[in-house]
Amino acid sequence: FADISTYTPKKIENSMGTMYSWSKSADLLSDPEDFIYYLPGVPYSAVYYDQAFNFSWDDDDLFGAEVPEDPYIVYLGGDQYIVKITTEVQNSRKLLVMKDSYGNATVPFYTSSFGEIYVADIRYMERNLVSMIRDLGITDVVFTVSAFSVVGDNANYIQAIIDQNAGESVTDPYPQPGPTTAPPAAGAVD
Repeated sequence: FADISTYTPKKIENSMGTMYSWSKSADLLSDPEDFIYYLPGVPYSAVYYDQAFNFSWDDDDLFGAEVPEDPYIVYLGGDQYIVKITTEVQNSRKLLVMKDSYGNATVPFYTSSFGEIYVADIRYMERNLVSMIRDLGITDVVFTVSAFSVVGDNANYIQAIIDQNAGESVTDPYPQPGPTTAPPAAGAVD
């Protein structure tokens, strides 16, 4: 990993966080925190796909609008997309990050180690995991999930992405001819 000093820190002041956006708790509202995230210091490009791996848009950014009520939306525009990041790292390594929301914050830190990075959420991905690894030439896979996603009800999603569409072929559809779709507004849910 690149040293943290090669990243640019950004701050969302007075953030209540995701728990407040769900609970509207007065205790959380009266105790805001600063939310700090880090922009990679290396050039990269990003392409967004829907969860069926159909091209959606390319805007070359891993970060969306800053929303103090739900700062995690700043990462990857939320959890509903498969994202491909291409860096200038000169190696043949391709990383697949299988995540839940806990994994969002880790993605920028992989940009100094891999030439290509695919990011998908275990709860939403509609492609077969084994086929994706095989057909896209993935060399490394990391699961970055909360403990609940490993042993709780979310664990079923891991088995589902292994079983669904077994044997399918997966190809990267980018670039797709025709107009691109603009990213959704901050906080929008599919």
